Amino acid sequence: MGLPAMKTFREVARRVGPWLVTAGLIAWVAATTQFDGLRSAVALADFGTFSILAVAFAAAHLLLDSAGLHALLQRTGIGIPYPRLLAIRASSYLLGFINYNLAFVLIAAAAARGRSVRWQSLASPFIALNLIDLFVVSAILIAGLASGSGDHLKAGVPTLLAVGAILGLLGLPAVMAAAAHARAGRRKDAPSGLLHTFRASGPAGVAAVLGLRVILLAFDMSGDFLMLGTFNLDIPVGVFMQLFAVDSFACVLPITVAGIGPTMVLMRAFFEPYVTQAGGSTAAIDAFSASATASLAVIRTVTALCCMPFALKAGLGRTIKEIRGDQ
Repeated sequence: MGLPAMKTFREVARRVGPWLVTAGLIAWVAATTQFDGLRSAVALADFGTFSILAVAFAAAHLLLDSAGLHALLQRTGIGIPYPRLLAIRASSYLLGFINYNLAFVLIAAAAARGRSVRWQSLASPFIALNLIDLFVVSAILIAGLASGSGDHLKAGVPTLLAVGAILGLLGLPAVMAAAAHARAGRRKDAPSGLLHTFRASGPAGVAAVLGLRVILLAFDMSGDFLMLGTFNLDIPVGVFMQLFAVDSFACVLPITVAGIGPTMVLMRAFFEPYVTQAGGSTAAIDAFSASATASLAVIRTVTALCCMPFALKAGLGRTIKEIRGDQ
């Protein structure tokens, strides 16, 4: 296979691969679902409370997520007014369905409008955001593992997860140390690179954003845990923390569309032993995961479409045209 053919194959795999993986995971879940039990679980679910929780926590997520982004962009010197950023972040959900980080490309392009900014500085706040989130998610995973709830995991898996979590915790301080070293060797107004946000923020600034992301992920975790109860699922908090952390990581990987599929499979793996021990059916897990995935997609799509006019008024349309013009 020649070089052009290899490039074509990689491009096709990059574009089609996530759709195939998503379709395969959904097909496997559908093929192994107990539909009689699924109908019973849906009939017994409290959809009224579920819907209220889903909408309320989706709104809280948007507000808190945008607050963290706003702080990082401000510290990097490419700030966007919070109301405008809120509309752009909501509109970017449509791109986030394709790839989690693709939504950030739109925000970065909006931040760059009218400014002479190097691409490294544009990427810097989003690198910082991912490292901060990884730190928080890793801490949640370690706390979940430390709870002692690990009977559902095969031998060796807790150790593997613990090692991964420790590495996740080390990433943020390692990069902060590198940024501090770079800052010490540069003038304060020197040209910036991928560490720009860390150098400009300093430890206090990073700690402030870390606090915002802890609040965000605590809200997300609380909302998901409360919604479990509306489907009569009684899962130990420690087990749920493990699932939340692993699922948060899996859903941002560019191997599925909008993280659909991994959540359903992971919920079975983590929750099934506890549901069956209580005399319940795994169909209740499938009913919840399908409902949670579908509701999130609907809420974010509606939110994006409602916020799109405000985002376009704030210059999003020109930003999209500029992105197309660069391609």
